[in-house]
Amino acid sequence: MSAFSFVALGDMPYRKKDLPAFDRLTAAINDRRPRFVVHLGDMKSGRSAFKKNTYVGRRELFSEFAAPFIFTPGDNDWVDGDGTIKELASPASRLKELRRVFFDDAENSIDAKLWIIRQDKYVENAWWTMDDMLFVTLHTIGNNNNRSNNRKEFAARNKANLDWLDQCVGEAPHRGIVIFTHANLWHPGRKRAIQSGFAELIDKIGRVAQQLEVPVLVMHGDKHEFVMDHPVANISAGSHLSGLTRIQVMGDSDVRAVEVTVSEDRPISFSVHPITP
Repeated sequence: MSAFSFVALGDMPYRKKDLPAFDRLTAAINDRRPRFVVHLGDMKSGRSAFKKNTYVGRRELFSEFAAPFIFTPGDNDWVDGDGTIKELASPASRLKELRRVFFDDAENSIDAKLWIIRQDKYVENAWWTMDDMLFVTLHTIGNNNNRSNNRKEFAARNKANLDWLDQCVGEAPHRGIVIFTHANLWHPGRKRAIQSGFAELIDKIGRVAQQLEVPVLVMHGDKHEFVMDHPVANISAGSHLSGLTRIQVMGDSDVRAVEVTVSEDRPISFSVHPITP
């Protein structure tokens, strides 16, 4: 085994004047030759409308990455914003179209260079391995994981996320685990630091980190500012684990990405570096 790196980024630039910077960032990432690139959701602004070419246009933009590319949706990608055509008028119809564009054509997908296993119904949930490292995507979104807007939709997707994490860690070998998701699961310093839409998942991640005794890294977007810390792993106890690390990536007008290098050591370690266009 040898050290390798991957790149995570999120929250596309929402202003047209920042899009050239994204092109330069793409080129800078390609120059680094990571093993894969993950986009952590919100490929559009929550205020912008859903148009016929919204998903296809973003997919074409993402195809400029030379490395295998993985995408996990955010709230702006299917919940927030108005539809300008009938087929994209509701969040459910948008999510259906997003899945069709990004995940239905496995042979020609932009992550086809990786051997990826996807969840049956929630095809955006995936896992793959590399050098005995387990990588997992889980579909969470901002605004309390949609729990306040659509309790039924939230409950089904939340259960799918919990089941998927159980399945992944049970089937795949791992000397470390990296979880990619969109939503900021933790809000330290706020009156309500843990929102109800993320509580079960936080406890599940904490149990995984504690029971398996391997480093666990959670990477997410949503809030546009870089954060790296050891968040709460058990809500009722308020406990933290040194083996659980959270990284929130930049986004919006801060057009940068995060490169993570996985060491070849046992136990493994992560080194983190920003990539600037």
